[in-house]
Amino acid sequence: MRFLHTGDWHLGKIFHEVSLIEDQREFLRQVCEELESARTDGNPYSALLVPGDVYDRAVPPTEATQLLSRFLNTVHSSFPEIHLFFIAGNHDSAGRLSFARELLDSQNIHICTDTSSYTEPVVLENGGEAVCVYQLPFLYPLSISSDDEKLLRTQQEQYEYALSRILQVHDKSYS
Repeated sequence: MRFLHTGDWHLGKIFHEVSLIEDQREFLRQVCEELESARTDGNPYSALLVPGDVYDRAVPPTEATQLLSRFLNTVHSSFPEIHLFFIAGNHDSAGRLSFARELLDSQNIHICTDTSSYTEPVVLENGGEAVCVYQLPFLYPLSISSDDEKLLRTQQEQYEYALSRILQVHDKSYS
C-alpha cells in the first residue's frame, strides 16, 4: 500500500497582503497529477494524508473553502478508491472542517476534528494487505482524559496516553 503524505496546506493564506490561492490551486493540481501518474505507472496510492492545518485560519475565506471543495470533488470522481484523511491542526476550526463529515466518510473522505474516536481506526484493505489508520487531531489542553480521571495537561502527556490506548485497542482487536 502507498500513502501520499502532505500537510500544512494553509488554504487561504495571505502573505505580505498577497493571496496565495493561485499558488495553492497549482499545488492541488500537482497533487492530482501525482495521483494520476502513480496510477498510470501501475503503483497507485491507497490514501492521501493531510495531517493538520488544511486552512490557514479558523474562518477561512470563501475562495479557500471552494478550492478544497473542488479538490475533494476532483479526487473523489477521478480516484474513488483512494481514501483521503484530513486531520485538524491548530489553525483549523474543528466545527468548520467537520462539515458533512458523516456524508464524506461514506465517500472515503475521512475528517478527524476531535478525539471522540481516536481509538477507532479506518481499516484499508488492498491486495490482501490491511492497514489500520488511527487519527488524532491537534491536542489542545485537556483534549483527552485518562480512564482514571488523571488530568493530562500537556500535549506530550495526552499524546503518550492516546498512543498507549491505541496500542491496547489495536493489540486486542487486530493482532
